Amino acid sequence: MAGGKRIHKTVHHFLFREVGGTLQAQITEVDEVAWFPLTEIIEKLAYPDEKKLIARSGELVL
Repeated sequence: MAGGKRIHKTVHHFLFREVGGTLQAQITEVDEVAWFPLTEIIEKLAYPDEKKLIARSGELVL
C-alpha cells in the first residue's frame, strides 16, 4: 500500500539454486539482497500465498 491505497502489480517468482558468486541489489527499488535457506524464508514472508509458494518450491528442489 502507498498513501493508504492498494497498489496493483504483477510479481514474478523465480526458483534458483545458489552456486556461488556475489549478490548485488539493482539500483532502484531494492535496498538489500540475500540468500536464505528455504527453511528460513517462510518466517520472513508476510503474504500467505507467498508462504504456500515457498513451501511448494521446497518440494521441488529437495
